[in-house]
Amino acid sequence: MTYIKNSKTSEAKTNLDAIKKGAVAFFEIEHYGSDGMSATTKTYPAGEKVAAVGEQAGDGTIGIKFSPTKYDFKAYPWKQLNFSISSPFYYYYNYDSTGVAAATTTTDDKGNKVDVAATQSRFEATASASLN
Repeated sequence: MTYIKNSKTSEAKTNLDAIKKGAVAFFEIEHYGSDGMSATTKTYPAGEKVAAVGEQAGDGTIGIKFSPTKYDFKAYPWKQLNFSISSPFYYYYNYDSTGVAAATTTTDDKGNKVDVAATQSRFEATASASLN
């Protein structure tokens, strides 16, 4: 039984690693503003997306595989992450990210210029399943 569960968890490890690599690659490339000239601040694809909506652990779907044809991996942010699943899968995957705001300079109440730190960009990817 342990061997079977370990083999099933390798799916999640592989797919979470693919999501991570896609997020890092997206972060590293240059993104441009609507004018096509100015580079925007580096960020991860923002937003929250669940692959396998409504089929979550505990809803009676124990140990079954989900069909990849039911989910749109061409939608945001999966497309930006260059992530898709082509064969049936056990886990549902969640991606959540906050964007990054550029550091700015403002003036305090005494007229002094003050630098405001940039918001940190981060992402989180999770995998959940009921494998019993």
